[in-house]
Amino acid sequence: MTLSRDRDAFVAALTEEDVHDHYEMFGIVSGIAAQRAAATLKESELKELEDIVEQMASPSIRPETLEDFNFRFHQIINRRGSSRRLSAVISQLSNTIPSGFFEFTGSWKRQAELDHQAILNALKQRDGRKAAALLVSHLHASGEFAVDLLSARGFWDRTSELGDPPPEEQG
Repeated sequence: MTLSRDRDAFVAALTEEDVHDHYEMFGIVSGIAAQRAAATLKESELKELEDIVEQMASPSIRPETLEDFNFRFHQIINRRGSSRRLSAVISQLSNTIPSGFFEFTGSWKRQAELDHQAILNALKQRDGRKAAALLVSHLHASGEFAVDLLSARGFWDRTSELGDPPPEEQG
């Protein structure tokens, strides 16, 4: 929210570029954590990641359970590979993605399965660079999917109704 000179408040409309940028930043910092995690994950954590990937692939999984597993998958990697500062940034970026957003769309589930399996394989091979690149790609694709999903639901048409900020607030 931004305040104009006469203290009226407005909410800036979310743009496609905002969504792309958000996921790009999220991917980059998550990639740093994945690179570090490849060297530091315990065998028990790799096994837990493997179990999560297997359970996420279940055809009968409920959307809310899928969301929980997805969160846990990324949480294990991020916790093992993050410093306090990196963890704070990841948390901030993660907390601004609405829950249940992807889990209710069928095509995301299959893509996530493939991405998570590839990330897991790289982590098991202790290939930090590959794990980082795969995680960056995974979150980039998530951003693309989010924009496409919002477009299909007419989100951008609705946000344009909010109008532009006052001229003195435009950058």
